[in-house]
Amino acid sequence: MKSPVFLQLCVAALTLAGPLTDRQATSNWTIGQTVQTSSGPVAGHAARNQSGVSEYLGIPFAQPPIGDLRFAAPVKYTGDATLNGTSFGFSCPIQVTNSTSVPNLALANVTAAGIAYLVRTQPRSRFDEDCLTLNVWTKPQTGEAKKAVLVWIYGGGFNSGSSSIALYDGANLADQEDVIVVSFNYRLSIFGFSGNPGGPGNVAFLDQRLAIEWVRDNIENFGGDASRITIFGQSAGAASVDFYSYAWKSDPIAAGFISESGTVFSWSLPYSKAVASKAWFDTVSNAGCGDASSDNATVLSCMQSKSTTDIFNALPAVTGIGMVLGSFGPSVDDTVVFANYTSRTPAALPLLIGSNDYEAGLFRTQFALDNITFSDADWDAFNLQAFTCPAGIRANASIAENIPTFRYRYMGEFANTRISAGSGAYHAAELLLLFNTANTNPPSTAEQVSIGDYMRGAWATFAKDPAKGLTNYGWPAYGTGDSLVRLGYNNLTGTNAVNPSVYDAECVNFNVSSPDYQGLAGSSGAGTPTTPTVNPGSGGSPTSSPTPTASRSAGTTKSASLFRAERRNGVGSGLEEKLCLMATSNGGTGGREGRVPGTTGSMTILTGREDTVTPNPPGILRDPTVTARKLNTDIPDILPHERVFPIQIGSELFRLSGASISSDGMCPFACQLKTAEESGEESTGVRTLYIDRDPVTFRDISLHLQGYHVAPKNGSHYVKLFADAQFYSLPRLISQLYEESIFISIGHRDFQIPKEIFQDPGNSPNFFSLGYGVFFSTPTEVFPGLNRDGLLRPPSILPPAVPNRSAEIFSEIIHLLRGYPLHIRNENHRAELLRDCKYFHLKGLEQKLIRHSISYNLARRKSEITLRLEDVRQSGISVVTDAGQSPPPTTPATDLLPNARPGLIGYVNYARPFVDPKAYELVLEIGDECTKLHFNSHPASNTTTMRAEFFGDGKTRISRLFEVIATKLNLPNSQPLGLLMKNGGATSQPASPGNTPLSHEGDLVRCVMGDDAWVCLDGKEWKGRGEEDGSIASLSMEDEHPRPQKRRRTDGGLEEHQRWIVKTGQWRLKVQQNHGLGGKEECVLVAVKLDAVSGELGRNAQRGFLGS
Repeated sequence: MKSPVFLQLCVAALTLAGPLTDRQATSNWTIGQTVQTSSGPVAGHAARNQSGVSEYLGIPFAQPPIGDLRFAAPVKYTGDATLNGTSFGFSCPIQVTNSTSVPNLALANVTAAGIAYLVRTQPRSRFDEDCLTLNVWTKPQTGEAKKAVLVWIYGGGFNSGSSSIALYDGANLADQEDVIVVSFNYRLSIFGFSGNPGGPGNVAFLDQRLAIEWVRDNIENFGGDASRITIFGQSAGAASVDFYSYAWKSDPIAAGFISESGTVFSWSLPYSKAVASKAWFDTVSNAGCGDASSDNATVLSCMQSKSTTDIFNALPAVTGIGMVLGSFGPSVDDTVVFANYTSRTPAALPLLIGSNDYEAGLFRTQFALDNITFSDADWDAFNLQAFTCPAGIRANASIAENIPTFRYRYMGEFANTRISAGSGAYHAAELLLLFNTANTNPPSTAEQVSIGDYMRGAWATFAKDPAKGLTNYGWPAYGTGDSLVRLGYNNLTGTNAVNPSVYDAECVNFNVSSPDYQGLAGSSGAGTPTTPTVNPGSGGSPTSSPTPTASRSAGTTKSASLFRAERRNGVGSGLEEKLCLMATSNGGTGGREGRVPGTTGSMTILTGREDTVTPNPPGILRDPTVTARKLNTDIPDILPHERVFPIQIGSELFRLSGASISSDGMCPFACQLKTAEESGEESTGVRTLYIDRDPVTFRDISLHLQGYHVAPKNGSHYVKLFADAQFYSLPRLISQLYEESIFISIGHRDFQIPKEIFQDPGNSPNFFSLGYGVFFSTPTEVFPGLNRDGLLRPPSILPPAVPNRSAEIFSEIIHLLRGYPLHIRNENHRAELLRDCKYFHLKGLEQKLIRHSISYNLARRKSEITLRLEDVRQSGISVVTDAGQSPPPTTPATDLLPNARPGLIGYVNYARPFVDPKAYELVLEIGDECTKLHFNSHPASNTTTMRAEFFGDGKTRISRLFEVIATKLNLPNSQPLGLLMKNGGATSQPASPGNTPLSHEGDLVRCVMGDDAWVCLDGKEWKGRGEEDGSIASLSMEDEHPRPQKRRRTDGGLEEHQRWIVKTGQWRLKVQQNHGLGGKEECVLVAVKLDAVSGELGRNAQRGFLGS
């Protein structure tokens, strides 16, 4: 149910207090090992979260549904060829209509964090009708030997979605909760729900069934328990779970069901045969394949011959509720989808079902971006009719059959999940916690982490023991008592249960299951008021008669005006493109990457044109002929300007002129005073208006009304002014405060931070523009969702504060941001500065502070930068040839450097992101005693080879560095084990240089030690010179030219098979082609300066005594 971007948010998860059995893990499991399946052997790889989880992606479970199989039931896929399970398969085709309209971000109250979050929900996949594949995440080497299985069905209104969306990554669940996670694709829109009266109309549900059968038949080979399969889904995925529970009740395969924000009773599903058939034949006619009177075989053959684009272009336009669900969705076929579910019973399996506290938060944000708004009453009715009441009705249907049933209501709202200022616990918000894929900027709060752990624990407990697990977890079985569990209520962790009637009381005014509600999807125009009639007899709370009636009767009505806006084809409104534009636009005056021109602060606002504002003097402009500057309009004639009105604020009396009171909009007391004035009261008879607010704060507000500039003194003063400006509805003061500096307490010290201080590259967005801006993000509404009618007082606002950081360190950071130098006292001081830069997300400043050295090497005639391995960032790396040119991306590897020495590609260069104007040749410093050098002499060739072996974090970092270098060189996919961000590539393997395309000897990296390398061995300078001319050219590569003279071992020479431990080393990184390996590229470490020990004796000799 949503457009493709909003709809790509789905998810559920798991955790258990202890194992159900004493079964042991499969200790001999190898990560990514090949697994035998009915589709053929599948080779996987390590999941990207580096958790030991094996990931198997893109496994086909059905024949490609193309040609004669388009619109047909799926056919099982079988094979014996080894499958590469390291990348997702194609996603099923979806359509996004193009839109050139400008999204109304101010109206939608979208936060900067919300924009970043929404952009992250876009599909990362390719699209093709050959899309019926599934994915498996498993970790058999730990936990139970036969694990419970969670099979995920994504949402998307049956017309969009994909199992490859990053938010649905199952690796975290498999790792943290000792379960196997499976996800799969199913056909969407007309391809999955054609409505063809001459064929199967709901093949998408048959796709889902075939995928679940595949899980049953194969999951044991992945370490799973086929008797403990739980199917879970969200939105349309949850409705799919519910349709499944009725369609295959006699052979469900599953052991339990989890439905999040969707049921068979949601959104007036299913479509009737007549509605589905009409949509099919409308498309057939638009595609030029006939009409309802044409031969069905001819029509089907024609439709199967059309391209995907031709089919989408032929879809009929829809209005009403069709704008959310589209023309094609589940329709009655009396086989897997039935006309009346109130007279049917589901599979007798445990059910966990629920909805979110403000599902409408997602949709009202989406609609507002297209400049479509509805009243709060509309959205409240929508919440009830589409989500709350259907969940209650479905739960009642299960307990009527004595089926173990559990119901929840998710209520969490956090800074890094909030998509707009008023989004609340919106549709799909819980998925970020369940899959543990929430945005890390701003970071999750401790409360959020705790609630997420608890929720994953509940879902996992249910999966491992659907009948009793949640009871043992502390959840009450759903019934007439306090049995609706509120998750994240008041940011608290645990089981907070209330009576369902708290939220279901109004469900008696709705009938959510009537098929003739489909009239809203018909021909009613955008301007025709359409309201559903409701049934006073139905209800959502448990009653003695739990199932609703199937017909609607006259009674109370709820507005359905939100369904009236027209949308082409029911498949999005260009939202995806708009969000991409908002996130990546460049250009314009003062524009920078990541910021749309015409924006200020943390709110990215797309203006769509350049506005020229004529400067005028500040203040209230009296002359009506003068064009007023924004927010400096003439004083409206609300009250007589010369008349004085008494206003009592708390214990203090104020007297203000009508001009002052009217100067900043139609504030509440202006309205009341105007009412008294219009009633004919004389000036002496005007009663004093009393308002129970702080008189000290109002004294500043009165100065603002009189035309003075009022500046907040500190954070406490700021929030008081902001709250009262909202309470009194003073738009000019609100706007002024919105543009003010940031007032925040750090380490119990107040700071006033100008917003312009964060404008340097890399320092925005940051903790303040995102975290602070989440609450003070919109000048028009700071209390989202708060009804101001009859409001006695606004809620209290705590001044922004970060008590757990150092005020002294933060003051030094501000000093640096202002452009002043700072003396860094020692390395501990530097570490404290860097730690807080990372906390506040000041990436540009962090790069300035890291330990580094930039110098010009006259001998090499190159500028160099020396940097520690742990401080290297991917974006700063480049490979530069001797000619000073980076290899062109499309140039074959053998032709990269026609003018350079044979086999040489170049040296690795580095520029600190956001700081350095150009790249310098990198001298990489590797410390922490993580490097071991292996020397092997080859007397026959008079050479000695040197290899470096890395350990611990150093091994991981050098591996990632090699991956990045390989990516910069655009090495082809045919390279061993692939590359970073190409089909999983090296990042999917354990961190090891051998799992990159630039090291061909396992974990050992080739090294070169030339005459110019300075070496300290066991505390003494190591010469290592031959007796004739001191050359150590033999410590090079096999393919280097050996020295002609015979070497003798000297006091400083090397013995065969000697090993050194490098305490700290500085290296250049040379990329070259190794002709001994068929011309493959390799990265070689060229020694610059080494501090090493030859063994334990050398290391012990340099030990110091404690206190010495």
